[in-house]
Amino acid sequence: MPAKKKAPAKRKTVTTSRRATRKVQPTARKKAKVLQRNLVTAEGRAEKELTALARRLGIDTGEVARYVKKWNRVLDKELKTASRQIDGGIEEIRTLVRREQRTASRMLDDAVQRALGALNIPTRQEIQALTRKVAQLSRKIDRFEG
Repeated sequence: MPAKKKAPAKRKTVTTSRRATRKVQPTARKKAKVLQRNLVTAEGRAEKELTALARRLGIDTGEVARYVKKWNRVLDKELKTASRQIDGGIEEIRTLVRREQRTASRMLDDAVQRALGALNIPTRQEIQALTRKVAQLSRKIDRFEG
């Protein structure tokens, strides 16, 4: 009998005031922290295994410990470099998204204006301009009557 497949895990949905709903996903920083914890755990295991192997082979465990520390420094440096690169990439993506949102907003406004024009529905600016003209004409009429 074939094994049953698990249904994919559902993501939590949160209601916000700006949008109807949005998917909740772990941020890049949270993922980086989890990865860093996993790396530290893996380093600890590797150090134990290397020390045990060195003892079995008759190698000085102090020398192994020095190499492990050196290796950890190199890994930490690489991790920091990767983290800076990720942060830079995230900021670049945010900038692009903001720019695209502004462009899309302008395009939507233009499309709405064209649609209103095609239906002969006056825009807010046109109504305000007409209101000002009517007010000016009313003042002129009042001067003639007075």
